[in-house]
Amino acid sequence: MQFQMKVTNLLGDACNLPLKTGSVDLIVTHPPYLGTDVERYGGDPSLQINHSQNEKKMLKLLLHATHEMYRVLSANGTLVIANNEADGFDSKFMVQTLAKTGFNFAGYFVQDSTNRITVWQHYYKGDRPFMDYMGHRKHGELVFKCPFNNVDDKVDEKLDKEGFHVLDVMNRDVPTKFINMFTMQDDVVLDPFGGSGLVAVTAAKLGRIGITNDISETQHKAAARRIELSE
Repeated sequence: MQFQMKVTNLLGDACNLPLKTGSVDLIVTHPPYLGTDVERYGGDPSLQINHSQNEKKMLKLLLHATHEMYRVLSANGTLVIANNEADGFDSKFMVQTLAKTGFNFAGYFVQDSTNRITVWQHYYKGDRPFMDYMGHRKHGELVFKCPFNNVDDKVDEKLDKEGFHVLDVMNRDVPTKFINMFTMQDDVVLDPFGGSGLVAVTAAKLGRIGITNDISETQHKAAARRIELSE
C-alpha cells in the first residue's frame, strides 16, 4: 500500500466527524485549548475562547468533541489527550468533560521538555485498558523526556518556511511513543484536532492507517503538504 493511501486528510469540525462508529483504534490529540493563537493557525480569532470568557461555552465545545471521540473509537479503543499543565486550567476542563462520557481513566504520562511540562492523560473505552490485553499493565505516572517542538524535523522546517507555522506543535516522538504502545499494524489512528497532520503521518510511517482532521483550511493545506513531503 502506498504511503499516501494510508493517510486521510479531513477538513471539518471535530464535533461532527465523517467516520463510522467504532472505526478508530487510537486517538492521540492536543485540542486547541484556552490561550491558543488561533489566527496564527488559520482560525477565526473572533471565535477564540480565552480565560476571560464563559467557562460553560468551553465545556460545551469540549464535551461535544469528547462524545464524538468516544463514538468513533472501537469497543476497546484508547484515547491519549494532552493537558498543558498537570493541575492547571486545561486539566480542569478535561476532567469535567471526560467524566461525562463513557471513558475510563487508566493513567497519565508526563512529557518533560526543557522549559515545559505536558501531561498526556490515558483513557480507554471498554472493560479494561489496552495495556492489560498486551500484558504490560501500567498505572500512575510515567515520565518521558521529549522536546516540545519539531525544530529538528526537516519537514516541519520546510512547512514553517512556507508559512504554515508548525514548529511549536507536538514533537513527532510523542505520537510515535503512543502509537507503538497502543496499536498494532494496520490499526486506525486519529487526531481530530490534527493541525498539520503530524499524528496521522507518523501513524502511516509506522504501518498504521492515519486520519487527521482540522477545522482550519490553512492547517488542512498544511497537512496535505506534510503528506506530500513525507512520501
